[in-house]
Amino acid sequence: APAPRSGHRARAWRGQLLVFGGFYKAPTSTRGGLVDKTARWFDDCWVYSPSRNAWTEIETTRRPGAVRPPPRSACVVGLDGDVLCVWGGYAEVLASAPASAAHPGHPGGAPPSVVRGKAHRDAWRLDLAAVVETTKGASLTYDRDALRWERLALRGDAPSPRAG
Repeated sequence: APAPRSGHRARAWRGQLLVFGGFYKAPTSTRGGLVDKTARWFDDCWVYSPSRNAWTEIETTRRPGAVRPPPRSACVVGLDGDVLCVWGGYAEVLASAPASAAHPGHPGGAPPSVVRGKAHRDAWRLDLAAVVETTKGASLTYDRDALRWERLALRGDAPSPRAG
């Protein structure tokens, strides 16, 4: 089953539930009254089958040169038949703080890494036609190397980055 998360997106697909992305952020410890949080954003795709009461992760190719959407939550997800489309969303990414933020508590006075929000404005496509249920719906089968994410070239006046 998928890891706990929120901000994921779900769509009905072939009588099943398709889930993409999301994030998990939970308190892990306290220091001086401040709560540190462990956060993780997801770029995975899962299918829940009510008839089997089972989850299946839809894994895509990891061959050299393969691309996939960066992890995100709060994106737009749509289905056109068996084609899953993903656009936009939000994630927090690690970035180096400016040199002016150098801190004597860090080795060499190096600036600390900071978390910055990133609103995505990219679009992706995944053709799920190769995913089939086995006889009597016992499981889902597919050739992982046949499933490839494709980044879509945006044309015209695309909306500004957004999430929600």
